[in-house]
Amino acid sequence: MKNLCNLVIAMLIMGNSLTVSAQQPEQSTNDTLLGLGLLTTTTGLIALAGVGSYKISSNNNNAAQQQAYLKANQLDVMEGLATGNGKFIDDLSVALNVPEKTVAAFTGRLTARYEELASLADATTLTPERAERFFQAVIEIRASI
Repeated sequence: MKNLCNLVIAMLIMGNSLTVSAQQPEQSTNDTLLGLGLLTTTTGLIALAGVGSYKISSNNNNAAQQQAYLKANQLDVMEGLATGNGKFIDDLSVALNVPEKTVAAFTGRLTARYEELASLADATTLTPERAERFFQAVIEIRASI
């Protein structure tokens, strides 16, 4: 959550207007949850996920925002999934707080699941539900490294 707060503060300092969509978990344990937040900036929609004390919200608005992100960034997403390189992979690695030493393992696991992830993110069949499943799968991959 600290990284999310730092990112939000940095973006505010840089003058970008933004909306953060993240749901605080209702839990009494010290478990760390994986979460997905969406930041809408003046330059576009950015999917942000990582480890912190927030969780995936299942409301349809977040799923629709995830769908919009995947459609708007279709080429970058597909290139990243196929090659393990590119803008989407770089942004995703930073947003998920993937340590430098594990980026290769993370991208390897993304590319190994290319068929599944590319199918979920395919613009011709993309729905809010498929977009949400795409980001849940990416978060699961991040959690596994």
